[in-house]
Amino acid sequence: MNKIYGEDRETGQIIPIVVVGLLVILMLSAVIVDGGSIIANRRAAQAAADAGALAGAQKLCVGDTAADQTAARNAALQYVTANGAVLASEPTFSTVTLNGHDVPGITVRTSVTNGSFFAGIMGQSDLTGGATATAGCYHPSVTVHLIPLAFFYNSPPVNAGEANCSTEGSCDLVNYDFTSLMTQLISTPLDNQPLDDSYIIMNEVKICEKDVVGNIVCADMAQNASGGNRAWIDLSEVADMSNIRKIFAEGIERPLFLPSWLNGEPGVVASVFDNKAYDALPPIDGYEGYDYRLVLVPVFDNYCDSGDPENDCPTEWSEGDSVEYIVNLNQQSYRLVGLAPFVITCVTKNGKGDFGEMFTSGKNKGQCPVYTALNPDTKMDAIEGYFVTGTPLDQFAQGTGGVSAGLDIISLIN
Repeated sequence: MNKIYGEDRETGQIIPIVVVGLLVILMLSAVIVDGGSIIANRRAAQAAADAGALAGAQKLCVGDTAADQTAARNAALQYVTANGAVLASEPTFSTVTLNGHDVPGITVRTSVTNGSFFAGIMGQSDLTGGATATAGCYHPSVTVHLIPLAFFYNSPPVNAGEANCSTEGSCDLVNYDFTSLMTQLISTPLDNQPLDDSYIIMNEVKICEKDVVGNIVCADMAQNASGGNRAWIDLSEVADMSNIRKIFAEGIERPLFLPSWLNGEPGVVASVFDNKAYDALPPIDGYEGYDYRLVLVPVFDNYCDSGDPENDCPTEWSEGDSVEYIVNLNQQSYRLVGLAPFVITCVTKNGKGDFGEMFTSGKNKGQCPVYTALNPDTKMDAIEGYFVTGTPLDQFAQGTGGVSAGLDIISLIN
């Protein structure tokens, strides 16, 4: 009699294997789908944190007061929100190190949250990615296209129409947006340009102020300085002063950390007012067909006439000021606080226009408009133009130091 084997085998053993397999597939799907979502959230949070930190640091370029920090916080929030994230906590402020110097910094923490797909089955309904970014602002102290002439930081423009001047006479620099100014300069007849807001940089230091009734009063600092000291600054500690055009084209050789005191350089270096100096400079990108040049002007806010600033000028001296660039402690010196971008529109030499966009007809033919209007009968040298912000000069600048004078560099720390 034949036996049939297997009739008593157990059935349904494949079901547990299928169930376990489905659970494994579900878990892998959760890892792949929700894990990818977490990574995407973290990337979005990092982009938002970076944008917020950079925006906040830009506000700290002006200063690090409570008002500046409030402005920085609001700017950070605006950019974090615009990037689809939220602040995980309030921004914090601290001193950060950039290029070896301590500068104001801001830290922004963000998060991005989305609903989960598979993880919700296991009780994880939301997926959150977080990120942190820290940024700071510094002002350049080494650059090319640097004019070795100092300009008084609190001087108003020609007619001070837009200058924020106090009754004590100090004024804020009127800074035009670079792109807007260039558009206006090339599309507006010369005699209709904003000449009231033009500045004049001369070979003699002129400290110009606005009196209590709004008049501009200029005092020639050289009258109070022995030896006929002029606006020239002695850069011999950081550059080759024997070749002014080389300083223009190649800049100084090592950082000039600010605020610092530098000697005045007696005498006149006429080549700065020579058209060859500016013809040798590259035209401004995008405006090659126009006689405009973009340079950096050292600005100062104080002056010592009696020797060593630290010991002989306690009122002008501030804690942290450097004297390492002074050549002679017994010579007059300026307190440099920043480098300001300046669009040169015209240069006068010996009373005649030597470079730039000048009047081309009538009695003013070949003369710089602003200087001619103010000094029609003199034969002095001068550079005229506008201080600007938002310039492409940051590609030529590095270093750290000084006040915000129109050229600031924002940098992420992490």
